[in-house]
Amino acid sequence: MQRVTAPAGIEAPTQYGTGFAAWTVYLNVYQLLPLERIGQLFEDLCGYRPFDKTLLSYLESASSKLEPIEHVIRERLKESAVIHCDETGLRIQGTTNWMHVASNVSYTLLTLHTSRGSQGMKASDILADYGGVVVHDSYAAYFRDEFKFERQLCCAHLLRELQAISEYDKHRWSGRMNNFCRFAGRLLVRAVNEESPFQGHCSNGWSRNTTPFWSGVRPNGRMTRFARRQGQGAER
Repeated sequence: MQRVTAPAGIEAPTQYGTGFAAWTVYLNVYQLLPLERIGQLFEDLCGYRPFDKTLLSYLESASSKLEPIEHVIRERLKESAVIHCDETGLRIQGTTNWMHVASNVSYTLLTLHTSRGSQGMKASDILADYGGVVVHDSYAAYFRDEFKFERQLCCAHLLRELQAISEYDKHRWSGRMNNFCRFAGRLLVRAVNEESPFQGHCSNGWSRNTTPFWSGVRPNGRMTRFARRQGQGAER
């Protein structure tokens, strides 16, 4: 009879290995499969179906091991001169929760909270004391005085709202502003790619594309129907 030393982590005559745990994390976190379908997949392929509690233990173990990496990501984002922030709703056991995202070119941090507003934003431990530039949409919570960061409205959201004004209110100025923003964006991309000053790219085409857009503001100061409908968004 030969005896060998069992691999690290193997403590029983029969048990699931580390590859099994890795597949569980991959299927749930990346492929977004629920635990029931993951269990069914393992049963179909291997003839054994793990309990949901077993699968959850693999996810919890992976989460604990990634805490140091999460800390590094959070610190790198705090050090970044510019970050992008947004939030999106999702249902968990019949209740609406909010996934808050903070990212730059290299790092992305996702945090979950029951609040979409400032409470959820501060829970990520980034915006509470961040002093750089935050690119975001027009949601009201980003404009609270308690935040000290500089603000930059997201161009993608801005273009989307201009498009809605053109379609909903039938304004022509919003279409011209949309074209101008896209034109300025192309100049900026060219300047970045060529590593040259942005001002150097503002040549003859600039004046042709800077038609007065202030016609979108009515003399009586009233907002468009779309602007009234959008507002700043009520914080929750």
